[in-house]
Amino acid sequence: MAAHMCKRAVFRAKILATSYSNLHKVTCIRTLLSDSYYCNDVWMDRQKLPTSLGELTKKIESKFMSKGTIKHLVSSVDLDTYINNMEHTNHLIQGQDFLYKYRHSPSSFYLRDSTVHAWIRTCLQLNSADQAVSTVIDKTQYGLFPDNYTFNLMLDTYLRAGDLENAVKVAMEMMEQEVLSPDQQLSQLLALYTCHQYLNSGVELEEETQKQIGQVLIDSTRGQDHLAARSYHIIGHAMLGDCDKTVKDLSKMIDSGSTKFVVVQKAVDHLKEAFLSGRSEETQADVEDDGIVIYDVEAEDKLMNNLKELVTCLEQNVSADTLSDDIEPYITSQLSELEKGHIEIYPTRLANDYKLASEAMQKQIQAKEDKIDQIKAKEREIWELMIGEPGKPDPAPELSEEDKRIIAKQEKYIYRY
Repeated sequence: MAAHMCKRAVFRAKILATSYSNLHKVTCIRTLLSDSYYCNDVWMDRQKLPTSLGELTKKIESKFMSKGTIKHLVSSVDLDTYINNMEHTNHLIQGQDFLYKYRHSPSSFYLRDSTVHAWIRTCLQLNSADQAVSTVIDKTQYGLFPDNYTFNLMLDTYLRAGDLENAVKVAMEMMEQEVLSPDQQLSQLLALYTCHQYLNSGVELEEETQKQIGQVLIDSTRGQDHLAARSYHIIGHAMLGDCDKTVKDLSKMIDSGSTKFVVVQKAVDHLKEAFLSGRSEETQADVEDDGIVIYDVEAEDKLMNNLKELVTCLEQNVSADTLSDDIEPYITSQLSELEKGHIEIYPTRLANDYKLASEAMQKQIQAKEDKIDQIKAKEREIWELMIGEPGKPDPAPELSEEDKRIIAKQEKYIYRY
């Protein structure tokens, strides 16, 4: 029954796709986050492991190309060092290739958060917005899971550029990665504003995109007590087309009391259009030729009656305000305060990333040295058994060029971490 209700609601919700542009027109897209939020000076002056990108590229490539019985894994700190030292667009091409190969290697689980942040930030810095969003969306091939601060930078960068297509892709990705939680209100507001702008840009929505944006609206307004948030929360349900979920959510909103369930008229209209209009015609269409009903009529009638009662309650508390007048003041009034927490912890975050990378690099160097010492000790032991007296070895003979080549080859392929 629930599946039938969802299918029927989505069918009618298709009509909504062409009507959102009539909610209100937006003549421009404002800047949301302040320049201070980007912490550009802190980012450019951060400590990072020094390296020669040319030599590091050869090192990483040789490991990815290693064949035979011994596979030499690329360490997460080597990849992190490369990504953090990229400066040109040609580095991005190589960096994306490394991320792809690392994702398909046994070490992929150890991809560092600092690597993801540096990759996206560098893409944005080098005006490669498409490259940033495409790698984030393709989780199968790249496995990138940005944190909220990184997602926020992406959203604001695209909004500043008027790139609503990429902005809404990021918002939908945030929904899928479940980072639009009430404890991340800044991300919620940015995603809400992105969907608000996208829906009013006159774009025609495909069915799947409509459902995804509907879920973004639901997630980005959850836990927020404001007219605009509540209204878009209901519009999100209308776009998603899940009647059961809508009834449960509306019941909670109305039962909460006071003025929490007050919404604008447009939200009620979209709700009615998605679930209540044209019901009698579609009910008849859902009956087989032989008269057998293919869904639970009684259960559906009960669900629809509950929805009608909830809609009636909403209609009794409709606000005369409009979303066009209400949405921007609601969002912008909170941004400054919400930015502070992220700005304050960003230097500490970068310092901690550098500390972890430095410690990993030291472990890698120490492990290599320890392995070399083990090889030399084993060679000494063998030499004593073959030639010298145990405990009193003769001086080691001069190694031939062939012996030196073999030892050098052994040392070359000792890598850990």
